[in-house]
Order: sequence, then structure tokens, then C-alpha cells
Amino acid sequence: MMMFFPAAECAQFAVKFATIFGTTVAFLMVPMRSLGPDNWKIAAALMGSYIGGSVNYVAISEALGTSPSVVATGVAADNVICAIYFMVLFALASKIPPEASASTIGSSLPAITAMVVILATAFPTQFAHLAPAGDTIALVLMQVFFAVVGASGSIRNVINTAPSIFLFALVQVTVHLAVVLGLGKLLNFDLKLLLLASNANIGGPTTACGMASAKGWNSLLFLGFLQAFLELPLLLSLHWFWNNGP
Repeated sequence: MMMFFPAAECAQFAVKFATIFGTTVAFLMVPMRSLGPDNWKIAAALMGSYIGGSVNYVAISEALGTSPSVVATGVAADNVICAIYFMVLFALASKIPPEASASTIGSSLPAITAMVVILATAFPTQFAHLAPAGDTIALVLMQVFFAVVGASGSIRNVINTAPSIFLFALVQVTVHLAVVLGLGKLLNFDLKLLLLASNANIGGPTTACGMASAKGWNSLLFLGFLQAFLELPLLLSLHWFWNNGP
């Protein structure tokens, strides 16, 4: 992949390192001792969540045998943190202009389903007029998704239930963002790539594609889907192997 997306791969490496470093710092500052033996498990699950999304969180929690109540509280904290973090990312990206042309958004995306790709490829003329409407509908649904993420988390409930998890996750993503921006400035990385890569790691491919679409970064839409097709199946395979053995 370095041959095709060297800059994107460097950005992904930077944000993954930032998550690992942020998790280490957060665990040293907020060890979550009140959770007992689940403290390191939820820390690992949140680190996995911030290297690709909620699928990682669920898989790691199950693999480590984390208590269901702690897992549920972690989900609530994660929802609140993600909602706040997405607002910060969009604020940082506010001065980055959209790309010049939005006419080829669909052409760079991998298949959502095999049927759509086959039909669109076989009958491009017949389906071409559907592209603008599809992009609009997709953008609206992405915003609905973000609204659901924000509405499903309550800062008051999280703080009352397990404040240490919320504080841990807050430190975790704060250090993550500081490291990402610091590495980006030090190594002269493209801020647009870094912000999108950070979004893909914290929220997952869906939120990354939503951000790329909303900001008009059409050429980068493919990267979010690429992560979904390559990273998540690998994680699920490792999760299955962990539970079932050779």
C-alpha cells in the first residue's frame, strides 16, 4: 500500500502511534483503579476503538472478558468523547477548502455492494443521473448518524456511573490529537490527511467518509472505505482465532 498511498500510510501510522502513546499516558494519569481487574481491559478496548472504531472495542472487550457493565459504561463514554472530538476535528478543518471538482465522487469509491458496482459498470449511462441524488442522500444520512452518536451519550450519566472511564478517554484523545498535530507539523504532513486519518481511527471508516464527504475532500473518500475493507476483517479474523484457537 505504500506504493499507492505513501502520504496516507504515513498519516495512518502517525495517528496509530498517537493513540498508543495517548493510551499509555492516560493509563498512567488515570489508572481507573475503581474498576478493579477491568481497568486494563477497558483501556485496551478503548485503545482498539481509537484505532478503527467501535467494532474493535466490542471484539477486544469480548476477547478479554470485560465485565458487561464496564463495557456498557465504556460505550457511553466513547459516544460522548467521539461527539466532542468530531466537533474539534471539523473546527480544525474549517479553513481547509474543498477540492475543486465534486463530479467524480462515486468513481473513486470501492463497492458498497457487488450488485451496485456491477450495474453501474455495465450500464454507466443509465445510472449516471442517479449519482448527484445519491451523494446528497448519503451526506444527509451521514449527518443523521453523527446526530445519533451525539444523542446516545450523556455526559452526566457517564460521570455519575464511572467518571474514571470518561476522564481516561478524554486524556487519551487529547494526547492523541496533540501528538497527531505535533508530528504533522514536525514532519510536514498534510493536515487534511492527518485529520481524516485521525477521524478514521477514533470513529471508524463511516465517520471518516462522512467527514470527507461533508468537507468536499472527494479524492480521500476511498481511504475510509479502504480501512473498512482491510483492517476490520483482519481484526475480526484475529478475534475469531483468539476465541476458537487453531
